[in-house]
Amino acid sequence: MNEFVRASYQTWTQRVETGIYNITNTGRITTREVAALINMHLLPDKKFTFFDDESEFMKRAAKTPRSNCVMDNSKLLSTGIQMTPVHEAIEQALKSWTPVDEE
Repeated sequence: MNEFVRASYQTWTQRVETGIYNITNTGRITTREVAALINMHLLPDKKFTFFDDESEFMKRAAKTPRSNCVMDNSKLLSTGIQMTPVHEAIEQALKSWTPVDEE
């Protein structure tokens, strides 16, 4: 969240041209990659299971097809505002994760 707030603030302080900017981390990441990072940094014994393919997912779990879009932040980057690559951002978040005490 800090990075989003910083980038948003920079668009204002730098007086960038008005318009729509995708304030998102650079790159793309799959669910499997996120699960692998969770295993690496938080839950080494957690076993994640995935559907074999999209048709199995659609038959067993989904009501509508899922979106696998990748947002383009090149307009934001062209202003000189930098964003952390998505893999690095998720890794940083997992390394600094603080569990919530549910009591």
